[in-house]
Amino acid sequence: MRKARIVFWLVAIPILVTTIVSAISDTTRRRNERELALRNREDTRALASRLAAVPWAARADSIDGRIAGRAAQWTVHGAHGDAVTSARIYELGRGRLAFGDSLVRPLRINELLDQGDYGRAERVYYLDHTRPRNHDLALVREKSVRTRTDASASGNDTLAVEVQFDGTGDVVAARKSVNGAFVAVTPADVTALRANHDRVRGMFH
Repeated sequence: MRKARIVFWLVAIPILVTTIVSAISDTTRRRNERELALRNREDTRALASRLAAVPWAARADSIDGRIAGRAAQWTVHGAHGDAVTSARIYELGRGRLAFGDSLVRPLRINELLDQGDYGRAERVYYLDHTRPRNHDLALVREKSVRTRTDASASGNDTLAVEVQFDGTGDVVAARKSVNGAFVAVTPADVTALRANHDRVRGMFH
């Protein structure tokens, strides 16, 4: 009987030690995974916070520099009466940095609208995917040449417009110039930019 007990403990002790070590290892691994996940969430929030503190005009310039020389990920063309539109999407941060249900991954969309004798427009839309989908338009820049329709003042006007939106879709900064002279940005200008953005986004679906 005594010999059987000795054999039992000789077999049981290594198994017990292995079980305890394995349990400690599992606990340590789970704790490390939780700490890593917490650090990642904190790092992501910190990144989003830092990005939010940078004015979008400066962020747009940085995006332009990173995109320079790259090919677009998607290109589409469309016609609307006499107008022809081509649009290109540039995607940044293919690592897909998760932040809640969103991505810290801005996009830039370039639009070229050619209206023939009536003029042409180049628009650049900057999208912030840390925002809700219906409010992710952060900045629009437009440069356009428009033919005057008033017979008493023939010729062309050169326009430049820049409008920045916050996370709720409200305008936080705007400027506009016509032939180099600054003028007020009107609600109609903002409505037109939003409508053009929606139209172009719709071309990619």
